[in-house]
Amino acid sequence: MNENFFYSLQVLSTFSILPAMILGFFAYKKLNRPIRCFLYFCSLGFLIDLAGWYMYLTKNGTANLVIRFGYILVESVFYCWFVGGFIESGVASRLLKKAWIAIIPLWLIAISAVDGIPYFKVIFQIAISFALSYCLLSRVEKEGGIEKLLVFWLLLGSFFYFFCTFFFMNFLNSRFGLNLWYARNIISMLANFMFAWGFFVSRRRVQPSQSPQ
Repeated sequence: MNENFFYSLQVLSTFSILPAMILGFFAYKKLNRPIRCFLYFCSLGFLIDLAGWYMYLTKNGTANLVIRFGYILVESVFYCWFVGGFIESGVASRLLKKAWIAIIPLWLIAISAVDGIPYFKVIFQIAISFALSYCLLSRVEKEGGIEKLLVFWLLLGSFFYFFCTFFFMNFLNSRFGLNLWYARNIISMLANFMFAWGFFVSRRRVQPSQSPQ
C-alpha cells in the first residue's frame, strides 16, 4: 500500500463523523441533554482534526501537539461524565461524574513527563472501556429492543473505538504497531458508522429520560 492510500484513509476517517453529526442535528430537538453534548463533542473532535490537518500542512508541529493534548483532556473528562450518566451502578456513576478531580492533575503530570501522554491515554482507555462494557452488558440484560436505542449505539461505538485503540497503543513503540497504526483510521470510521446508524434507527424514538445531571 502506498502513501496516497494511507493519506486518503486519513481524510476519510476525518470526514466519516459527518453523517452522524448531520443526522444528529436534524433530530436535535428531541434529543436529551447528554446526547446533544455528544454531538457537540463530535463537532469539537471534527474541528480538532481539521486543525490538525492545517497544522500538518503548515508544518506547525508544536501547535498541533498543544491542540491534541488539550483534546485528550476534554475527551477524558467528557466520556467519564457521559458514561457516568448511563451506567447502572450508583457508586460507579458518582465516581465517573467526579472523575475530573483526578483526571486533571494526572493529565498535568502526563504532559510534564517524557512520553507521559501515551501512558495517560492507555490508563484512560482501559478504565473507560471497562465502564462502557459494564454499561452495555447491564443494558442488554435488562432492556428489550436495545438495538433501536440511540444510546446503545453511541456506547457500543465508543467501546469499540477505545478498546481497539487501546490494543494498538500497546504496540505503538514497536515496528509491528507502527505498521498497523493506520488501522486506527478504519476503527474510527467503523465507530462513526455505529454512531450514524444509531441516529438513523432511532430517528422516530424519544431518547431515554435517564441521563447525566
